[in-house]
Amino acid sequence: MIHWVRVARASPPEPRPRGLCTRAGPSRRTGGTGSSSPRGATVPRRARDTARQTDSRWFNVKVTFVGGEGNAESGAPEGWSEDDTGLHRDFRFSDFATAWRFMGFVAAEAERMDHHPDWSNSYDRVSITLISHDKGRVTGRDHRLAALIDDIFAAVSKVDR
Repeated sequence: MIHWVRVARASPPEPRPRGLCTRAGPSRRTGGTGSSSPRGATVPRRARDTARQTDSRWFNVKVTFVGGEGNAESGAPEGWSEDDTGLHRDFRFSDFATAWRFMGFVAAEAERMDHHPDWSNSYDRVSITLISHDKGRVTGRDHRLAALIDDIFAAVSKVDR
């Protein structure tokens, strides 16, 4: 099965040219001078949607799932360790923002799979443990989520360089 994951690029957004987001016409707060309100004006919805569709700060990553529900007799995936408490792996990133972005992508996919990791974050490190709590052991779902997490890590690390 193939699934697409949307990943944010690490570079900051480019600044907008001045004047593109100001409201045309008189302003009630400025006595008709045409200045934008203190809160700023909004970009029309169509322009916002078009910008999202063509935004080069985002790209899609193709993730391929292999294997079935099966059992975990085949051992831990590469880079992961396995014991009685589950599959474990520690990830390290260049900074906190990248680690947090990675966790956001993993959280979205874990929610979609309805299979949630036990994890912790300390600045640029994320530690993850996977186990099927209802079965009390590692299952194929854990292996599939581990493979997905590895693919997300590779994509986020590639963008972060």
